[in-house]
Amino acid sequence: MRTSPVLRDIAAVLRRYGPWAYGSTRRDLYRTTHRWAAAGFTPEEVEAWLKAGCFDPDTAQAFVAAGLTPTDAAQWTDEAVGMGGYQETLGHKAANGDLDLAEAIAYVQRLREGQ
Repeated sequence: MRTSPVLRDIAAVLRRYGPWAYGSTRRDLYRTTHRWAAAGFTPEEVEAWLKAGCFDPDTAQAFVAAGLTPTDAAQWTDEAVGMGGYQETLGHKAANGDLDLAEAIAYVQRLREGQ
């Protein structure tokens, strides 16, 4: 079975980030690679979202649809933002289910307005 260059390159990006980015098995890597590709992301875009802490392609796709970028998703939050009481990037908190999209958008808008 031949793998397309895009799938191969996305898998390589995910491997560089390790199990945090895709899970713990080869099957997880395969599924996650295909999820990113099916969502329309290039290997370079996958890298940008992972750098922002966003390990979930559905979350990244929702951010894009809302006009947010990996740079926006890479903004660090404090413990009061979202759930969980921990500091992390918007992308990570959203991908982890600890921050909903509306909260992320509002946070970015406040940052852009300098508040």
